[in-house]
Amino acid sequence: GIDSARQWVADDNSGFFRSTDGGATWTFVVSEWHPIASSRSRTATLFALTLTSTSFAQSFGVSTDGGTSFVTKIQGAAKSAGLGPLGYGIAPGELFVYGSSGGGRQFHYSNDDGETFMQRFAPPVAAKVIVAAAGSPNAVYVGGSPLNAGDPQLYRSLDNAITWQPVATFPAPLSDFGGTTGN
Repeated sequence: GIDSARQWVADDNSGFFRSTDGGATWTFVVSEWHPIASSRSRTATLFALTLTSTSFAQSFGVSTDGGTSFVTKIQGAAKSAGLGPLGYGIAPGELFVYGSSGGGRQFHYSNDDGETFMQRFAPPVAAKVIVAAAGSPNAVYVGGSPLNAGDPQLYRSLDNAITWQPVATFPAPLSDFGGTTGN
């Protein structure tokens, strides 16, 4: 099960803070890895990104020892590669990770809690948020900036990111938190 005493907070540049006592004390861990989420089913398992000086995520990694060590699971394809966001699927162990590099987009799917990934088709947006729908086990929504002006900002897949259908165009751009801005 999940250990609520373990907590992590990412630092901007050189590592992250880790607590093993519910936040009573914190230790700074110097690391190229920046935690972005923890496993919903495995204790002490973290998902993290490496960042370059230009804030592009180069690699996606998994730690199963609370952040002491990480194993790269998705390697960025180019110097300008960006990985993230991450979204949880409905089934235990399901993860989705969006990536981009030099104009290309990738969408990665894992059904084993990030140990392995299968590349899927990416929706035609620069993803800012990934959400799985609780009422439909294979439904995934991705929102972001459209690749072409006037195109939809929200897409849905009903087959775990194999095909995508447009859902909505909003009057304002999506923020990094998934809501609209400028309204």
